Amino acid sequence: TTTVARVPQEERTRVMRARLLEATVDCLVERGFAGTSTTLVSERAGVSRGAQLHHFPTKNDLVVAAVREVGKTPPDGQADEGAENGEGGCEDQVISRHRWDPCSCWCL
Repeated sequence: TTTVARVPQEERTRVMRARLLEATVDCLVERGFAGTSTTLVSERAGVSRGAQLHHFPTKNDLVVAAVREVGKTPPDGQADEGAENGEGGCEDQVISRHRWDPCSCWCL
């Protein structure tokens, strides 16, 4: 028999959160706050509603986390050197493709 290495829980959690945050940002950009729902985000992220609720129990929790991640993006909208070299976190790479302009806060 062959043994398959199990992905550590911490890594699975990080990837799941990144998928949810990416889907949230995409929905907010496309539909705005009012048009974004947790159901839509979980469908877009390809995760179960239960998994989404486990990580982010409310829409507010989800949106706040997504905005915080976008806010971490450097001012020029580019990923840091570590992320470009594959050394950065998945969330950093996902969110870095969205420019953050605090003057056009589409979610608040």
